[in-house]
Amino acid sequence: MLAATIAGAYGFTERERAITALVARGLSTAEIADRLHLSAYTVQDHLKAIFTKSGTGSRGELVSRLFLDHHVARLDGAPGHS
Repeated sequence: MLAATIAGAYGFTERERAITALVARGLSTAEIADRLHLSAYTVQDHLKAIFTKSGTGSRGELVSRLFLDHHVARLDGAPGHS
Protein backbone atom coordinates (compact mmCIF):
# COMPACT_ATOMS: atom_id res chain seq x y z
CA MET A 1 0.00 0.00 0.00
CA LEU A 2 1.16 3.51 -0.79
CA ALA A 3 0.82 4.79 2.78
CA ALA A 4 3.08 2.00 4.05
CA THR A 5 5.67 2.79 1.38
CA ILE A 6 5.68 6.50 2.17
CA ALA A 7 5.73 5.72 5.89
CA GLY A 8 9.07 3.96 5.35
CA ALA A 9 10.62 7.35 4.65
CA TYR A 10 9.89 8.33 8.26
CA GLY A 11 11.71 5.34 9.72
CA PHE A 12 8.55 3.65 10.99
CA THR A 13 8.81 0.12 12.32
CA GLU A 14 6.87 -2.63 10.58
CA ARG A 15 4.09 -2.34 13.19
CA GLU A 16 3.98 1.45 12.84
CA ARG A 17 3.67 1.05 9.07
CA ALA A 18 0.77 -1.36 9.52
CA ILE A 19 -0.98 1.03 11.90
CA THR A 20 -0.37 3.98 9.58
CA ALA A 21 -1.92 2.07 6.68
CA LEU A 22 -5.00 1.30 8.79
CA VAL A 23 -5.25 4.92 9.95
CA ALA A 24 -5.12 5.99 6.29
CA ARG A 25 -8.06 3.64 5.64
CA GLY A 26 -10.03 5.41 8.37
CA LEU A 27 -10.08 2.67 11.01
CA SER A 28 -10.60 3.65 14.64
CA THR A 29 -8.19 2.75 17.43
CA ALA A 30 -10.49 -0.08 18.52
CA GLU A 31 -10.74 -1.42 14.97
CA ILE A 32 -6.96 -1.28 14.54
CA ALA A 33 -6.44 -3.02 17.87
CA ASP A 34 -8.89 -5.75 16.92
CA ARG A 35 -7.40 -6.27 13.47
CA LEU A 36 -3.81 -6.43 14.75
CA HIS A 37 -4.63 -8.31 17.97
CA LEU A 38 -3.30 -5.51 20.17
CA SER A 39 -4.76 -3.53 23.03
CA ALA A 40 -6.10 -0.06 22.33
CA TYR A 41 -3.41 1.28 24.68
CA THR A 42 -0.68 -0.33 22.58
CA VAL A 43 -2.15 1.17 19.41
CA GLN A 44 -2.18 4.59 21.11
CA ASP A 45 1.48 4.16 22.09
CA HIS A 46 2.36 3.34 18.48
CA LEU A 47 0.36 6.34 17.28
CA LYS A 48 2.35 8.62 19.61
CA ALA A 49 5.58 7.31 18.10
CA ILE A 50 4.18 7.69 14.57
CA PHE A 51 3.16 11.29 15.24
CA THR A 52 6.59 12.09 16.68
CA LYS A 53 8.50 10.51 13.78
CA SER A 54 6.32 12.14 11.13
CA GLY A 55 6.14 15.54 12.82
CA THR A 56 2.35 15.36 13.02
CA GLY A 57 -0.07 15.65 15.92
CA SER A 58 -3.23 13.96 14.76
CA ARG A 59 -4.57 11.26 12.46
CA GLY A 60 -5.84 13.84 10.00
CA GLU A 61 -2.52 15.61 9.90
CA LEU A 62 -0.71 12.27 9.41
CA VAL A 63 -2.92 11.29 6.47
CA SER A 64 -2.55 14.76 4.98
CA ARG A 65 1.23 14.56 5.34
CA LEU A 66 1.34 11.17 3.62
CA PHE A 67 -0.90 12.39 0.82
CA LEU A 68 0.91 15.70 0.31
CA ASP A 69 4.39 14.16 0.47
CA HIS A 70 3.41 11.72 -2.26
CA HIS A 71 1.69 14.20 -4.56
CA VAL A 72 4.17 17.04 -4.11
CA ALA A 73 7.02 14.63 -4.90
CA ARG A 74 5.18 13.54 -8.05
CA LEU A 75 4.54 17.14 -9.08
CA ASP A 76 8.15 18.17 -8.41
CA GLY A 77 9.43 15.29 -10.53
CA ALA A 78 6.94 15.64 -13.36
CA PRO A 79 8.37 16.60 -16.75
CA GLY A 80 7.63 20.15 -17.84
CA HIS A 81 7.32 21.62 -14.30
CA SER A 82 9.82 24.21 -13.19
